[in-house]
Amino acid sequence: MNLRDFHNGIRVLFNIDAHDFTEAGLEMRHWPTFRDDPVGFFLRADDETADKLFAIVEKRTRPRAPVADAVMKLHDDTIAALKA
Repeated sequence: MNLRDFHNGIRVLFNIDAHDFTEAGLEMRHWPTFRDDPVGFFLRADDETADKLFAIVEKRTRPRAPVADAVMKLHDDTIAALKA
């Protein structure tokens, strides 16, 4: 996992809707707490709940192709060189 993957995973947490939450087998009574603080909810969640949330994140994120990683590294290196 790299920074972009981690950042994207957090973005996905913030974009989970109530229907995704319940379809994953999570109880609607927990929805307001999750909606108000998705990351905090995830960090405090028991393993079963965290697994269900992570399944949503995994479903919404695609593995990047090696070429995409190479392009992103080239981009990062170019930006770093321009800043130097």
